Amino acid sequence: MSATLFCLLRHGETEWNSQKRIQGQMESELTATGQEQADSWGRGLRGWSLDRIISSDLGRAVHTARLCNAHLGLPHQREPRFREQHWGTWQGCVIRDLRTTHAEELAKLEKLGWNFRPPNGEDRNEVLHRTREALLEAAKNFPGQRILIVTHRGVQRTLDYGLSNCDYMPGSQESTQRGRLLLVQALDNQLRLLDRDVPLDAADKIEAYGKNSFSGGRSFRE
Repeated sequence: MSATLFCLLRHGETEWNSQKRIQGQMESELTATGQEQADSWGRGLRGWSLDRIISSDLGRAVHTARLCNAHLGLPHQREPRFREQHWGTWQGCVIRDLRTTHAEELAKLEKLGWNFRPPNGEDRNEVLHRTREALLEAAKNFPGQRILIVTHRGVQRTLDYGLSNCDYMPGSQESTQRGRLLLVQALDNQLRLLDRDVPLDAADKIEAYGKNSFSGGRSFRE
């Protein structure tokens, strides 16, 4: 079976992003800047020879995918397993305020790394599990294709750190900046990280990895 390439892209800037407010799985519209970003990314992605788009079913990811797809004309489907981490009762809170009103609780939870779970939310292991499950299912359904995944910062970071066998602690290095890609390959029911923070004008980079091999990648965190 041919390897499937996933290009993970974070959604455009939202109103709550600009306010430093925790979104989790709540909805927040793209700002004018976010819409311009998505339109620009769509133009930049034309050189990647993509076959389809799968986005989180949250509005900001769907809107980003649609704006990108205006330049790509690809099949687009929604996948709830690519949603952002659920932040429970902290969804909608301003991060700065949370670090004041719940400073001790937040600091204690952050030290748990992969087991970090906001009150009434989900932990990072759960995010990793559902993301892995969705990617492997897509690879089975669309072998050999190049697929754009429009998702969220938490999903990108969790997948990157999981595939790299890294801890997820306060101060961990940012995985992939907005408007850049996290590249993941799937083959024989395995996932491998190819590269992170890849600019959209580097479409020729994927040829270096080979279509049916895992050369240069890292295996999935068990």
